[in-house]
Amino acid sequence: MNIKIKPASSITPAELSRATTDDSRMADVRKSVISIIDAVRQRHDAAVLEFTQKFDGVEFTPADLKVPESQIAAALASVDASVVQALKTAKANIEKFHANQLRPDWEIETTKGVTAGLITRPLDTVGIYVPGGKAFYPSTVLMCAVPAIVAGVRRVVMVTPPKKDKSIEPIVLASASIAGIKEIYKIGGAQAIAALAFGTETIPKVEAIVGPGNAYVSTAKQLLQGQVLIDSPAGPSEVLIVAGENASPKLVALDMCAQAEHDQDAVAMAVVTSDAQAREIVTEIEKLVKTLDRKDILNVSLEKNGLIVVLGKTTKDASFIVETARVVNTIAPEHLHLNLDVVTAKKLLPMITNAGAIFVGETSPVALGDYASGTNHVLPTNGMAKRYSALNTWNFLKMIPVTTASKLGLKNLSKTVSTLARFEKLDAHARSVEDRVKE
Repeated sequence: MNIKIKPASSITPAELSRATTDDSRMADVRKSVISIIDAVRQRHDAAVLEFTQKFDGVEFTPADLKVPESQIAAALASVDASVVQALKTAKANIEKFHANQLRPDWEIETTKGVTAGLITRPLDTVGIYVPGGKAFYPSTVLMCAVPAIVAGVRRVVMVTPPKKDKSIEPIVLASASIAGIKEIYKIGGAQAIAALAFGTETIPKVEAIVGPGNAYVSTAKQLLQGQVLIDSPAGPSEVLIVAGENASPKLVALDMCAQAEHDQDAVAMAVVTSDAQAREIVTEIEKLVKTLDRKDILNVSLEKNGLIVVLGKTTKDASFIVETARVVNTIAPEHLHLNLDVVTAKKLLPMITNAGAIFVGETSPVALGDYASGTNHVLPTNGMAKRYSALNTWNFLKMIPVTTASKLGLKNLSKTVSTLARFEKLDAHARSVEDRVKE
């Protein structure tokens, strides 16, 4: 298998940016999405139904779009008990982790007699997008819905593409039921994002839209940012594994395959200590791919986007930490797995500034976070970890500052405010303080 192996010293930041989309194709995607958004804005349900027939091959009436609650309950009852229990365990851990992100309202005295505080309030209505089509991801339902519910969002609306028989995969509905979602619509693609952003006769308007999707979904979210809040721009899923000299080549290979099997654009990368280690990992990958179900996808994604960076130094070298941190922070990976001994990992961790989620140690594979450790798997991709965070409870909260001043407090700050307001030539601002103090 032709997986790229390159020395760290020869790789430029541009090479590490790993853009996997063709510019001309993305221009076509953007043009198509703009036309879809305009149609839904102007014609609401009628446009949504037309695009559902065109792209999903399903003919609906407006009454068909919403999934009846009886179907959601029936789907939950139809799923194997062991899978339901696994989903409930995952949900409990996600709930616990995200609830711990909440903080009580607070206030401090900034000047004698003046307090400034912060209160939080949840968004009212939130939309979550759950991909369909080639694969089904019940875990994504939990990752998107649970933090919103923990934050106190009153109404959580889910959209997901229908199958050809007009149904939704039972496991997706079951996961929605476990998460606490009761309002589900059978629409997908850019038309679903536009419907949530503007509202239609059937689909409610929301304040935020979260969840992964294809290029059309991601582009629609970016174009409608401002009309609604979004999480982070989504691209192909990716992993970067930092493997010490004693890391098992088979486990590193397995972790790369675990990421690469998502789809043909998935990105699997590793940072290793030597050329010999890199070759051992490639050999293990070649063996593994032959045994895995998604070998066709793996062959394409690993050949196209597989990369092993060779540092040429071991964890005992003084410059290992600095050089590894440089590579990691330049890549800003969605998933970062530190397959290192504990001492080395603890030295490296404080120097990591850009990563969507970090997994520490050989016994902490990325799959734990994908499903059940409690952390969120909706993460920034394609270098966006330099600017965005994992989906979290705060995505669904507004922070509102509150100021309270006594007569003494007003007097103590009046000169400062008056001076600055008059310097900015805002006379009424100054008078609103000065006249109160006089009285």
